[in-house]
Amino acid sequence: GSNPKRHSKIAVAMCFVISLLLLWGNLAEAGDGDAAMLLLSHPVNRLGRTAVEEAPSLLESEMTEASLADTEAALEQRAHAGLELVEMEVTIPDVDSMVHVNTPESEIVSSGVTIGYKFGADGETLNKLEQCYIEHQRTSQFSTPDNIENTMRDAYGQLNSDGTARGDWAKCLPPPMYTLLTMESFQEGDIESGDYENKMKPATDFYTTLKWLHNEACAHIRLNIADPALQQRIKDEINNHAEMDVGHKIADAVGVVAGQIVRQYRSLDPGLNQGNAYAIAGLDASVAEAEAAITAALHADFITIQDIGGMPSVRRRLEELQRNVQTMTEKIDDIKTFMETRPTYAARLSDDYSSSRRRNKKADGLLDTVQNVGMCGVKGSQPNDNSQVFEAHGFETYTLSLGLSSAGEILIDTKDGMRKPGDVAMAANTTTIAEVLPGGTITEDNHLPSYQDDLFAQGNLACGAREDGLWTIVTSDRDNASNPVTTTQEEGYFCVWVLDDVTVLPENQRNGFSNTEFVAESPSKMAEALNGRQDFYESFFPDDGEYKFYHCHYTPRNSGAVRVHSFQHQAERHYPGAIRQICGCDWRKLGMLVSRCDCTLDGEANGGCRKAEMEMLNEHTQTDLWAAGNAQAPSQVALSHAELAHGKIVSHDYDDGDIQVRAFQDATGRVRRTGSNNAVCSVDDVGKPDVQARSYQRRITLQSPDNSTHRRRRRNPMHTFFTDVDMDGIMALPDCRQHSVERGDCVFANYSDGEPEEFGLRDFQSKRWFSRQGLPYMAVPSGGVNTEFFSSDGAPCDALNLNAGCKIADASGYTGEDLTKLLVSFCDTPASLYKVPSENGKAPEGFGKVEMPLPLLDGSNYRAYARANFGRSGNGTWLHCPGGMCSASDPAPAAQGILDPDELVASLFPSGKFKGFSIMVGGATNMSQPSVVPMEWYDKASQAFGIFNKDVADTFGSGANGMGNHSAVIQAKIDAKIQAALEMVAAEEGRRSGVTCSNGKYVYVRQGADGSWPVVSTIREGYNRDGPRPDRGSFGCRFLGVFCNDNNCNNNGDQDVPGPFNMYSYKNSHPYVA
Repeated sequence: GSNPKRHSKIAVAMCFVISLLLLWGNLAEAGDGDAAMLLLSHPVNRLGRTAVEEAPSLLESEMTEASLADTEAALEQRAHAGLELVEMEVTIPDVDSMVHVNTPESEIVSSGVTIGYKFGADGETLNKLEQCYIEHQRTSQFSTPDNIENTMRDAYGQLNSDGTARGDWAKCLPPPMYTLLTMESFQEGDIESGDYENKMKPATDFYTTLKWLHNEACAHIRLNIADPALQQRIKDEINNHAEMDVGHKIADAVGVVAGQIVRQYRSLDPGLNQGNAYAIAGLDASVAEAEAAITAALHADFITIQDIGGMPSVRRRLEELQRNVQTMTEKIDDIKTFMETRPTYAARLSDDYSSSRRRNKKADGLLDTVQNVGMCGVKGSQPNDNSQVFEAHGFETYTLSLGLSSAGEILIDTKDGMRKPGDVAMAANTTTIAEVLPGGTITEDNHLPSYQDDLFAQGNLACGAREDGLWTIVTSDRDNASNPVTTTQEEGYFCVWVLDDVTVLPENQRNGFSNTEFVAESPSKMAEALNGRQDFYESFFPDDGEYKFYHCHYTPRNSGAVRVHSFQHQAERHYPGAIRQICGCDWRKLGMLVSRCDCTLDGEANGGCRKAEMEMLNEHTQTDLWAAGNAQAPSQVALSHAELAHGKIVSHDYDDGDIQVRAFQDATGRVRRTGSNNAVCSVDDVGKPDVQARSYQRRITLQSPDNSTHRRRRRNPMHTFFTDVDMDGIMALPDCRQHSVERGDCVFANYSDGEPEEFGLRDFQSKRWFSRQGLPYMAVPSGGVNTEFFSSDGAPCDALNLNAGCKIADASGYTGEDLTKLLVSFCDTPASLYKVPSENGKAPEGFGKVEMPLPLLDGSNYRAYARANFGRSGNGTWLHCPGGMCSASDPAPAAQGILDPDELVASLFPSGKFKGFSIMVGGATNMSQPSVVPMEWYDKASQAFGIFNKDVADTFGSGANGMGNHSAVIQAKIDAKIQAALEMVAAEEGRRSGVTCSNGKYVYVRQGADGSWPVVSTIREGYNRDGPRPDRGSFGCRFLGVFCNDNNCNNNGDQDVPGPFNMYSYKNSHPYVA
């Protein structure tokens, strides 16, 4: 007889087995890989973090909703603490160069990758196929991601492949690992010789480790380097104060943790990975159940029935099911074998298979790991459904907090404190890695910033704050068209490269390599500035008759350090050179090395510098801050000003195989006509380099009435003062006609014989005009200032003849007329009197066209020879010096002044001296006053005062502060930044006491908060090649310090000056305090 209960159980089992086996039959036809993919994509937990609803009884560590909430809260707290996202005081300062001002909640939304993709140091694109370890490879095995193949195999053969994207792989290493593993870099010629691949191997091996972790466990690594000892060690290694090894130690430590993560992700041990164990147990159980069900069916009554029409009987179908069960058993065994034979950590660097569809066991120079693919994101999807592959939910990130022991060993933060990597691995042998590491360490990628955020957060790993406490301004937001600036004490970073042969570079990088003139004094001075070995820098100096190619790049922000050296040049452009030898902190040191430099603002992206950087770079590279006992002396670039301007120091450009020499003032960035893009030093009062603002007018003629009562002379009583160089009382003109010569009205100036033209004196005006709409505008200086120097005897030093004995001119203690005389003395230098190079009475070829009477003026004060022009009568009154001879106590002022209209001139012998001249102090209220600046230029209520200056004065001049919802620590930083801005604005009070030189530069004092009164002058002056004669022309910009190269410091929008002040800096429109 039959048993109803038994039959019921058989029926249920049969339904389950038949559906399962039919599914397996279909999968078997589809192929082994798809079958395995289905099983591995079951929605199980990862490392015990989430519950599996299908088998609650098997998951003893199922987390309650409350515990999940607690974990997520801890996760966010730890993530924010790692980047100073939470505003709280800490006793141990973090490495971060930024302190965020948003709340933790808004920080998650506005910072980094908002939807969880893992992008490199260039930031997110929100395209999942452009993530690290995925880009270019996608799901294609034997392809490679991130252009790693360019570095791993045959770099020379791929030298011209992929452009600057060749370095994408380097940006996928968690900062600062690429830098730490490549500090010795590679040398010129290593790529061609093949040594490059070996020297890059520590970095490419570490990339392979992370790719292995990505493939085998769908996991990524971030590094939190908050331990002061480890911070200092990294800084010491980068800055050549310690031997290199910490990068390799960190890589080894990360490898230990990565090995444990992968081992547990693969594990079938229910104590380490319950999800995997449940899946395998379920499959094994399903086979046993199927076998039992088939056995039971073979004892059922229907087993005996057959069909005459040929329909397969139950018995035949059970036979088929038996075969499917056998296939299922084999497939499950295959899964177990697959998991057991996955490559270990030690085997991650193997190269066993070539790029072939047949998977030949043959090395191809590319590690197997980088050619393999992890199908992260497909868990829970059907085998043929890849729609979720590489989505954010498919990854986890492990943030490892590292430290350094007293013995120099890397330590990893755990729930039990800092532990050695080996101890962490030992603990992970018996429990999940999640139980070993602190709460919040393991997070889903969509809760974390990108590697770009880490780049900012670790900015101070290389450089810190300036030791002398100097504040400068810096662009606060590269994406804001108003060009806002903030104040900073960050040292910033710079590098200088040298090559004998630029053809070692990729073809598309050769033309752009040479970008500066090399001015360093000696290898020892270079070693002093760069903290390197003197013998290393001997190769920077060419032998006699030879030349080299030089490249300079700097960043004013600490966060840009890694980008400038490691990414932008070494990885992207293959520039050779050891970071420890060619780079350094504090970009002001560039004044001891080069004349020009390229600029990258910060770690967010390449480029981004504005006019604030151009001003600061020039202004703060004019003095030698490092020579012992000589901190007030000119820098090397300032000492080289004449040689650079006059073609004695040159550089060589590679131009598609041709070598072109860059020489003279325009090419070397010493003196440029003011423009509307690069060298800008004259703008209108709203900061725009309008064509009207860029040109000057010099139409104030120096003239006075005579004392004659002759009726003919009374028709034109005014007499112009002219330069009577030959002191004969008659003007010498190159176009004096014969009949004028015969009458005695003028004499002929023969240029070919070296006789200079004599000309009437004119003064610069403060230019004002109206727009077509009737709006008033005025021209004001921009671009910053140059430092003025005293010689050892107290005389002004000439920019074209500086020496190491010159010191920064300080006007402390000078007031009134004494201050005016002091400032005027800086107008009486050859550079301020239109001196240009001269060879046999002509400007050298390449210097550019000069206007008469240049170059025959020798740079002496031509106003000393000024006298009233009485035509054929001659013998006019001398303006300053009778007979052209001035006394040391009463020199001829080379500055503009006012002529007393009641003071008369005469034609007498001997000629007398004009007594009605007085120096024009300050700015002009109209164009009839002889000042090159308007008085509004120092009026804090006027926009002509400068966008930055006026904004600071308006916002904080009344004592307001930047109070906000900030911690005391952050508020103190903001207060210091505001105070620095206020002091910068207050220093410009000295503008009102300045003077206008004969060449249109304006000399004044800056009133420092420390009591110093350094003498400075506008970089704006009349363009020197135009000379003193024209009544109008272009302003020129003279750079005594390092010049920011063309197209490197261009402003956004059309305001070519530093914009308004901001307390915050911004990365991707997100504010932070630095």
